Amino acid sequence: MPEFSDIEVKVQQKTYKLHKFILRYRLRYFISSEGWLCFSARCPYFHKMFDHNSSWQESKAKLIELHDMESATFEQILSYIYNDK
Repeated sequence: MPEFSDIEVKVQQKTYKLHKFILRYRLRYFISSEGWLCFSARCPYFHKMFDHNSSWQESKAKLIELHDMESATFEQILSYIYNDK
């Protein structure tokens, strides 16, 4: 839902309207070898980037440009974060 987005990410010539909360907190879960249910951030990169205590300038930006990445690759990452696929 782009109308509720709070961050834009530009990759090559494409701009994606995204949601910091989803990028930061979307979790995956797994069962540890000891039988515990464990959670971790699906993408530690975005988790760190959007941390309120982060020293990264992107944590407060409204537009982020990712260099050295193809838009098709970024779309696969987004599919994994947003859709579990």
